[in-house]
Amino acid sequence: MTITSPAANRPRSPNVAALLSFLTMGLGHIYCGRFGKGLVLLFLGMFSGAFAPLVILPVTSTLRIPVVILLHLHTILWIYAIIDARYVARAIGNTYTLRDYNRWYIYLLLTLLILPISVASALEVRAHAVEAFYITSTCMAPAIHQGDHVLVDKLAYQNGPVLRGDVVVFHNPNNRSQANIKRVIALPGDTVEISSGRILVNNAPPSSLASTTTRPADLPRLTVPPGHCFALGDNPNLSEDSHVSEDSRTYGPIPLADLIGRVTYIYYPRLQKIN
Repeated sequence: MTITSPAANRPRSPNVAALLSFLTMGLGHIYCGRFGKGLVLLFLGMFSGAFAPLVILPVTSTLRIPVVILLHLHTILWIYAIIDARYVARAIGNTYTLRDYNRWYIYLLLTLLILPISVASALEVRAHAVEAFYITSTCMAPAIHQGDHVLVDKLAYQNGPVLRGDVVVFHNPNNRSQANIKRVIALPGDTVEISSGRILVNNAPPSSLASTTTRPADLPRLTVPPGHCFALGDNPNLSEDSHVSEDSRTYGPIPLADLIGRVTYIYYPRLQKIN
């Protein structure tokens, strides 16, 4: 259906077409009467743009390569949409018969249409790939300070094993609604003990822990069972004194299945790589 009255004939502005495609890929083509092509570009841009931001996050190399490729394709497609929309608008000339979808509220509706999908994509990334956490304790100082914001790679242990020295976020076994951050100091089969204030893993001090100003309480020797790890804060005396900073001395070895992921970056108030 078209609007055929003389008053409905409107030239298409190349600048407006380019601006609309800059704001929402494909919208400039819809403005110029290329509704089908515009929808294709809109949904292609929505799909590629939803995952492209992962390129700046600390995802594994297995995921980063396709994300980088996707980002380049998204950029090329976006530039093409802007240039082509401008070209189409100029090719139409001074006379254009308005379609029934050439209304500002249709453009707004199409723009709003992609928001729920983009939000759903972001939530999917948060649930399965990368999640941000805010640090509320000092037990991981000096590596990670209270008030730091960190990014956790949830795919890390789908692509590789847990290693001694990894800083991990995991579900508190005593309160599964709470997430704790600690450093893995022992793996299945390792022995752990605290004797006279000295932490020993396989009869040797773990190099990953920071120097402590007070001696942590003794812990009888134990062997980490299969499918578990033993995790402490870098300052275990602080972990011991704070109920929000419980560690493996409180709830024992942590099931590997309870690990949410590996901390890879502090992103605020400074940018610093961890592990």
